[in-house]
Amino acid sequence: FVRAEARQTHAGTHKYPKLHRHPGMAMRLPPGVLPPLPTLSEMVRLYGLSSSRQLSQNFIFDSNVTDRLARQLAPLRHATVLEVGPGPGGLTRSLFRLGAKKVIVVEKDKRFLPALEVLQQAVGGPDRLDIVFGDCLKVDEAALFRGAEKTEWEADDTNVKVIGNLPFNVATELLLKWLRQLSTQTGLFSYGRVPLVLTFQKEVAQRITAAVGSKQFSRLSVMTQCLADARLNYVLHSKVFVPPPEVEGAVVSIKPRITPFLSPEVPFQELEWVLRETFGQKRKIMSNSVKTWPGGSQCLQRSGIPPHLRPEQVDVEAWVRLALTHTQSMAPSPSHDTKG
Repeated sequence: FVRAEARQTHAGTHKYPKLHRHPGMAMRLPPGVLPPLPTLSEMVRLYGLSSSRQLSQNFIFDSNVTDRLARQLAPLRHATVLEVGPGPGGLTRSLFRLGAKKVIVVEKDKRFLPALEVLQQAVGGPDRLDIVFGDCLKVDEAALFRGAEKTEWEADDTNVKVIGNLPFNVATELLLKWLRQLSTQTGLFSYGRVPLVLTFQKEVAQRITAAVGSKQFSRLSVMTQCLADARLNYVLHSKVFVPPPEVEGAVVSIKPRITPFLSPEVPFQELEWVLRETFGQKRKIMSNSVKTWPGGSQCLQRSGIPPHLRPEQVDVEAWVRLALTHTQSMAPSPSHDTKG
């Protein structure tokens, strides 16, 4: 990834308005106060911006909606916030209005860099708004936050936080990337129990937060909840997005557990394999689902899971026990990406 250099990257290509202010003016403004800026609609018209279906982009222009989304991450006063996919910067503005100390945005669509650079100038430069051009699936979050203050794992709040109005087509893959880091407390989570507030397609959000025994309870439920508390905060009607998608969205808060259910003895990829092999046969009872594993029946018995249950009836802690017994059995478990 590369950090965007304001002015130079787009010199001679984009002519966007400079904010005529005395040097340091933005730094003298009270926290949460922004100088006058073009509206998001004006910025979109000025640069001819439009969403890309290929990138699954759906923007939120209503500041009431973005402010509510940003408030899910409060308090922000001393926080450095990573925002994924800012687009023209609507949610970014809300983060600053609510007093964020610094925001790091990761954007892979170059068309939005000029609009973000206008905001960068307004808030006081790259020390407050760091613009990174790149793919968040590939960036090194630990490097992005280098210099930020780390907090103890047991601390209730952290100086590093994550938010994003995620493109629906990469949201699950991005969540899995972060869950893998969380399982080893590396990357993003080397800075503490970093909270995440993310938008998902409503159906995916329901799977992430589903209770055991419900129809929505799935692999994604177990992988998330064995490491973190996950809450569906509220539903976003399709009309709040521009352009409106064919499905509704939802806002999910994810807070890492102090003591996760997944123990260090169980690699995350082992849990992924076990879940994939069983939820891939969701209509089967557990005793039938594990028959194809080497030693599968013995693993099930040792885990204490009743053999007549179906996968959606097995709670998170029991899934971790099953993954542990499978690990201890030394059965082969090839690792593949899991989509939830």
